[in-house]
Amino acid sequence: MEGMQQFSTRVLDSSDTPTTLGAELSSQELAASDAKARPHVLFLIDHLMALGGGETNLLKVVQLMPPELVRCSIATFRIKPEIRQSISVPVYVFPWKRFFHLDAWKAAFALRKLIRTERVDIVQTYFETSNLWGGLVAKLSGALLLSSRRDMGILRKTKHGLAYLVVNRLSDRVLAVSEEVKRFCVDADRIDPRKISVVYNGVDLKHIAAEDSQGN
Repeated sequence: MEGMQQFSTRVLDSSDTPTTLGAELSSQELAASDAKARPHVLFLIDHLMALGGGETNLLKVVQLMPPELVRCSIATFRIKPEIRQSISVPVYVFPWKRFFHLDAWKAAFALRKLIRTERVDIVQTYFETSNLWGGLVAKLSGALLLSSRRDMGILRKTKHGLAYLVVNRLSDRVLAVSEEVKRFCVDADRIDPRKISVVYNGVDLKHIAAEDSQGN
């Protein structure tokens, strides 16, 4: 157990947490009281090594979520240092590569500890491993699970399909990026359509306005 605590401290990278070690008790109490007033949403994604569609969507959501209403944090298995430096909310890294390996079990216990100690209310997962591995850990840790679907199963194997049968039942809500993806979830995964919400990727109007209409 002592070794597990040391591992959890290392992978959680506490230097990015909103409180500072050694702070006065009154400050900690105020922070705890403030945290209780806002739901804590943990976004779990497989990796943040490049800014693809899913990665960009997550970072935009975290950036634009009103901090006075929602407390956000991010967890991932790998992250590029340059991307990490651009994120203003706490980032937790759980390094592991293979499911049937000791590191995966250590990471699962560390994620569970994070969810419980930081009082995470909702875990929203992105991509295959986070949906399956992370979704199971989130539910076993007592958090609500929002499971994202961003494609029509292009990377799935048979084992993924079987695992999704379990995760789909555990998910409190499934978020699809389009009506087509929703139909795939209904037809292929047999998810009750009433359990699926379509949330389209947003468009950054400021970015569009800044473009040269003649050149692009």
